[in-house]
Formats: sequence, C-alpha cells, structure tokens
Amino acid sequence: MKKIKKIAIIGLGKHSLEQIRLITNYRQDIEINLLIDNQISSYYRVLSKFNNKINAQFSLDTKNILSNNIDLVYISTLADSHVEIAEELINFGYKKDIIIEKPLSNSLKKAKRLLKTIKNKKWEGRILIGFYRRNNLIFRKINNLIKEGKLKSLREIKYFNPIELSMNGSHWIDISNWLNKSNIESVKSKFYWNQTPGRRGAKIIDPFCDLKINYKNDVKFHLNNFKNDQGNLLELYFQNSKVTVNYSEEKAEISFFDDGSTLKIEGSKEKSFINFLNSIENNDPDLALIKSGIDVLEVITAAHISNRSGKIFKFPVKISDNIDLDVA
Repeated sequence: MKKIKKIAIIGLGKHSLEQIRLITNYRQDIEINLLIDNQISSYYRVLSKFNNKINAQFSLDTKNILSNNIDLVYISTLADSHVEIAEELINFGYKKDIIIEKPLSNSLKKAKRLLKTIKNKKWEGRILIGFYRRNNLIFRKINNLIKEGKLKSLREIKYFNPIELSMNGSHWIDISNWLNKSNIESVKSKFYWNQTPGRRGAKIIDPFCDLKINYKNDVKFHLNNFKNDQGNLLELYFQNSKVTVNYSEEKAEISFFDDGSTLKIEGSKEKSFINFLNSIENNDPDLALIKSGIDVLEVITAAHISNRSGKIFKFPVKISDNIDLDVA
C-alpha cells in the first residue's frame, strides 16, 4: 500500500468543496497541501467555508505542484480544461497520480490526444477518472456478487431519472460499462434541451437525455428521462434475479427468481470519494482509469450524433473532420 500524504486541488468549485469536506472529516492523515485556481476569491471562499482551518497554500500556477512533493493531484475545473491541465502537469515533470473529474473532457479528440501523450512520453503516473459510484458500497457488493456467480448473466440495466448526459449521466454509463464488461454495439438517443447553461459555469448546455446502449453480448442499458413509480433509481435484470437500487443510492434489494428469497444491501453513499482514495492507495484493479473515461466519452459523443441524425449510431466512434466532437 502506498499512502497518499499530500494532495493538491486544482479548481475550487462545488465539487472541490465537497471533497475537501470529506477529506477533513474522514482522512485527516491526508494533508491538503496546495489549492490552485485562477481566482484568489475562490481560495477565500474555501477559507470561509471551513472557518480558516484549511492550512493549504494557494497558487495561480500549477508548476508549484512540483516543489511541494505532491502525491495526488485532483483536477475539478470545467471539462474543456481537463486535458490541457493534465498535459501541463505531465510536461512539467509531475509523475504521480492525477484524478480528473468526470467527464474526462468535452472532446473525444482531446481525450485521445492525452492518451497518446501518456504513451509517447512513457509517463509513470496514472490518470484516474472521478467515477466514484464504483466505490459506493452498494455497487461494490453487486459487482462482487456478479464476480462470484451469484448474480448470473446480466440482461438489462434501467436508470430512471431526468439527468444531464455529460455531468451526471456519465456516472451511470460507466456503471453500466463496469458491471457489464462488454464492447458497445450501438447507441440511440433523444435530447431534451429544457435547461439553461451555467450550472458549473459551462457555456454549453448539457441536455437531459433518453439513451439506449446495446452491447455486443446483447445486454441493454436504458437511461430514462422520467421517475420510476416504484421508487427505484436503478433496476438490473439478471437471468436468476432482479436488483433494485432506491433513489438514496444507499439501499438495494435482490430478488432471486428460483426460490423467491430476497437479499437487502445497505451502505453509505457519502464516503464513496473516500473509498475511492483508499482504492488508489490499494491499487484496486477496479479503478476507473483513462480508458474508462474515453469509453464513456465515446458514448456521449455517439449520443450527440444519434440525436442530431435521429438514427441509431453504430460503433466504433471514429475521429473525423465531419463529426463535431465537442460536447458538453
């Protein structure tokens, strides 16, 4: 186990404030050493939020990460700057782990450029994507039951909630990819442009979406733009069972078809980010790395193309001049 001793945080918005709260509550052994933003007012907001108990330095310059012996960098800026900041760190000579908030980028082309940079420079660190729901104990337990063969042959996943495709929908696309572990065959989508830009300062509207993913192993994933009458956020259908997860994401129930038995699962959603940090230290094989981020971004890109054309988009997604790759 390689312990995280010092962390630097780039971008001091809503997500960063929440992660700082979690670290100060549950991982006081991790030093929040350096806070970086392009506005010093954001730093003062952090100090005010935590009653001047955060002793981190502030900087406008990411180069200061090198002189502070940082073990982990957390990037939580707008999606269109994620790749550039990661490339800066790599080019400066930073060689340790970097967390990038989801989505990895708003451009598949830029995301693949980052992957190429990592390979060409033979970079020693890791890009970790902020898909923390993999570390929610509910989904960990479901994944373990799949591995153990107690949940047999996944058939379908249904998510019920109006949700922004890129910002939060990316979490559920990743959960589907992670639990299913099959290549994607096609994507069909319909967008609802009924919200305004600017929830996180972005200039691009991130649409609500009905999304259908067909995998090559015939598993289907549906992201539905409506609430479920039964109070379920997520339903997973297996050959031998049905799993339901409620809207709190802290309770699930498994109903087995053969004997009519049920298994209830409970777990705290709040500590998902902390569990994620623990997984980094333990070099967990289920960590979401850059490939997972690109896989999700391909779905988001395909969804934009499908919505525009009104047709099913067949995979793979190819980078070409006639496809607009910049998505929210």
